[in-house]
Amino acid sequence: MSATEVINLIKTLPEVDRQEVLRAVAGMKTEVPATTVRYLDTAKAERIAEQIFAEHDELFRKLAQ
Repeated sequence: MSATEVINLIKTLPEVDRQEVLRAVAGMKTEVPATTVRYLDTAKAERIAEQIFAEHDELFRKLAQ
């Protein structure tokens, strides 16, 4: 059953039943997953950058020309 069908069914309920459904829905947790943002501390980022530059030294030299 689709959400639209459920909504339409709820609309047809007697007022007492509709209020009960609305209370139940209002009590549900509706957690939307937050986008997780991860950060590197500065020291770790610098170590990684140094490693990348060391591993690809020749490439960066060519790009700098």
